[in-house]
Amino acid sequence: MIIKRILILPVLLLVISFLTFLLTSIVPGDIAEGIILKQGGQPTEETVAAMNEQLGLDRGLFARYGQWLIQALQLDLGTSWVSGEPVAKELAERIVPTLWLTSASLVISVLITMFFGTAAAYFRDTAVDKAILGFSLIMNCIPEFLLAFILLFFFAYKWDIFPLVGYGSLEHLILPSLVLGFGIGAGKARLLRSSILDAMNSNYVAMARAKGLTKWQALKKHALRNALIPIVTSFGSTVGFLLGGSVIIENIFNWPGLGRLALQAINSRDIPVLQGYVLFATVFIIGIYLIVDLLYMLIDPRVYAKRSNIHG
Repeated sequence: MIIKRILILPVLLLVISFLTFLLTSIVPGDIAEGIILKQGGQPTEETVAAMNEQLGLDRGLFARYGQWLIQALQLDLGTSWVSGEPVAKELAERIVPTLWLTSASLVISVLITMFFGTAAAYFRDTAVDKAILGFSLIMNCIPEFLLAFILLFFFAYKWDIFPLVGYGSLEHLILPSLVLGFGIGAGKARLLRSSILDAMNSNYVAMARAKGLTKWQALKKHALRNALIPIVTSFGSTVGFLLGGSVIIENIFNWPGLGRLALQAINSRDIPVLQGYVLFATVFIIGIYLIVDLLYMLIDPRVYAKRSNIHG
């Protein structure tokens, strides 16, 4: 399984990088003119032609992509068209903030999912269950940006507990990670509740209860382990969302992450930065799904055994 993932990675990188190159090339507007304006210059016919030649935009799409691909194979992602800095340097500066925010949000969402999902399943059809379902429904309905402004108003502006925006300390990390963690964890708590209830209604749990296990023992030892399989899958896709999908939260909290860098590259059509981001995101997400598959094997080794039998 690991070897297959490693072998398919170059093909995915090639396809995704070319599609990114193609899409950025067909977007309306003159790239050279936009860069000249951002640099404070005057986009005359001569300056635009000079900028196109400097950036290599006077050549065809395949020629430009081929040159970029040769450089990428040499671990050279090029230079940003806007800042003039090496793309690898810009990505490296944004990776650490992104990993901090992603990790903290993921931990919070896992804790919320496990606690509320298990409690709702154990206290099914009680006031506790209804309260948890109501809370998760509210959290799913509230947009992330609105929840961010609510937390900022109370915890940063009115009560002055946390800083408003910025990056550099644990206090700066708490509010944005809470926004992302609660939004993700609340929805997955409902999924875990449903998965646990399905497992609790199975024959093997009924047999365990008949042997004398309490409801909590049957849930913890038998139902929860099998109920975690769809949750692990769901969290695998969540990590990919947190990598680049948290761009709104990064902008609200002035968080210098990769998602914000990608948005800036899209707005300025900074193709080298966007290509570098796509490469990193692809490798990262494939790695996450590989970890998810390995967790399958730990939670339920029969999953991998079934796959092996099917492919064999």
